[in-house]
Amino acid sequence: MMDFEAFVKDIIDNKLNVYGVEVYENGILTHSFGDTEGIHDLYSATKTITSIAAGIAYDEGKIDLDETVLTYLPEDKVYYLEGNKIIIAEMRDWNSQKMIER
Repeated sequence: MMDFEAFVKDIIDNKLNVYGVEVYENGILTHSFGDTEGIHDLYSATKTITSIAAGIAYDEGKIDLDETVLTYLPEDKVYYLEGNKIIIAEMRDWNSQKMIER
């Protein structure tokens, strides 16, 4: 089990540039640190986080890398993206410019 207090101490002691952290267990928020409500520019850090989440979901059999992203979005959010058939496996190598050109 994670020692969240030691994790936070490490962030503070090493002066790591961490805006905020939330830990969820079974969908329930169990730990929180820092500013978890603010909006921060993360730039390419989101690629790493998304890749980790996708890898975990794939390992757990929750996603198929050959499906489109739209397969996993709620129907009421998909209508304006209908023509966009991005395959999950393709996303790992794409940058924002490639996404726009497609």
